[in-house]
Amino acid sequence: MYSFDKPKPKKIPCDYPDCEEEGTCKAPKDRTLSEYYMFCPHHAKIYNESWDYYADMTPEEIEQNLRDDVTWQRPTWNFSGKYNLKDPLNILKGFNFAYAANQQEQQPADPKEKDALSVLNLEYPCDWTRIKSRYRELAKKYHPDKNAGNKEMEKVFKKITQSYNYLQRKHGKK
Repeated sequence: MYSFDKPKPKKIPCDYPDCEEEGTCKAPKDRTLSEYYMFCPHHAKIYNESWDYYADMTPEEIEQNLRDDVTWQRPTWNFSGKYNLKDPLNILKGFNFAYAANQQEQQPADPKEKDALSVLNLEYPCDWTRIKSRYRELAKKYHPDKNAGNKEMEKVFKKITQSYNYLQRKHGKK
């Protein structure tokens, strides 16, 4: 006669010292997560409250681990035209990434932006960090408090501040 009943699984004892209950909860032994303890629910709770995945890691290692977790620990590459992309489903619809990148770099600046950059003694194109540092240099140099109320310096300072505020709006920093 055949029995269709599944055999009852063997009870695994709790790995906590001096515990007689059944171990029904898995808890990792180390950061590799390859080996586990089996605890009863009560001892699993105690173990989990005290276990620290990041123990013995430097802050730099923790930061790198968190960054790697964003992509599930897999390497990534920038998506651009320098790779030979195949598009069998025509999802990209023949879009040329290399051409688009070149066009974006070559877009002409509006005249107001060029004027604002020239007030700060900068040339187009210019990144935001360079604009910000140049503004700080000029603001220190031409600030009215530093120049004992000199009206000419005050006018220059106002013009610098107006240009900086325009660039700030243009770059979406305000």
